[in-house]
Amino acid sequence: AFVALDRGDFATAAAALNERDWRARRAAIAALRAREPSEAAVEVTQRARTASATTLITTIGSLDRDAVLCRMAAFAIREHAFFARDPVPRLGQRTVAAPTSRITDRIIVPGAKVARVTEYVSLLRDLAALSPREALAQFDLDDAGYLEVAKAWAAALDADPALAAEIAAGLAKR
Repeated sequence: AFVALDRGDFATAAAALNERDWRARRAAIAALRAREPSEAAVEVTQRARTASATTLITTIGSLDRDAVLCRMAAFAIREHAFFARDPVPRLGQRTVAAPTSRITDRIIVPGAKVARVTEYVSLLRDLAALSPREALAQFDLDDAGYLEVAKAWAAALDADPALAAEIAAGLAKR
């Protein structure tokens, strides 16, 4: 969990909150304290307050070193949320860029004119930037061909939920 935290992968680190290992939970609490840029105005997020309350309940009477450190972190979150004297600092720019999703160029619709993820992303970009006729001409498609491609990709998206994230990652790249 600390490795994920060091990489800036807060979601993976936060998932360790339900682990039995207190060291992993400590990393999860640290990850849950992190605020997204959209939460700049929020001093302590709801997920951090919830993790704090859960940790305080589960660490009652524990003498394990990491459990005590988790409890101390939970008290710090509670203090910032409810008894803060000084406001929590406003968020500045991230020092480490958020991890980007990687697009894997794999064949999704075998035998189609638009078979690979990168080709589909390119088609979507062309459809957004060009007239439909010009965009379809780039891939040697007519209206009927595009309808076949659209149906095949819709079925592929329904079958593989991770595919939508790959396409979004491809569209996000410039």
